Amino acid sequence: MGRTPHRVRRFWSTKSLSFNQLGLSTELLRAIADKGYRQATPIQQQAIPHILAGRDILAGAQTGTGKTAGFTLPLLQRLQVSHSNGRRLRVLVLTPTRELAAGAWLVEENSGHGRVVTAAADYESGRRPGGLL
Repeated sequence: MGRTPHRVRRFWSTKSLSFNQLGLSTELLRAIADKGYRQATPIQQQAIPHILAGRDILAGAQTGTGKTAGFTLPLLQRLQVSHSNGRRLRVLVLTPTRELAAGAWLVEENSGHGRVVTAAADYESGRRPGGLL
């Protein structure tokens, strides 16, 4: 069927990595720095390199640890690269709550990739595409 996702294991390290060390593009690094972020969180340190390499991941971490940016930033980079290569990579992010949808949308909006990515958040609970209930 599908590929088995790489499991991101609990990660307790005293070594802190900056975003510069994770393989993100200059444009993304500039957007991250403009928002005041310098150090990647443990979940970001583990997830970003795997997603940049095209691997599926399965990860969990507490609220506020940067999971959304941990998957959104490398996806934005992969979208940018695919766009410049003439390929049509597409990503659909589904979230169970409005707050998570807003967070994922906000990361994209603040990344400076608006010319490559179209983002929308649909908060209509109980409605399905085409007006079907």
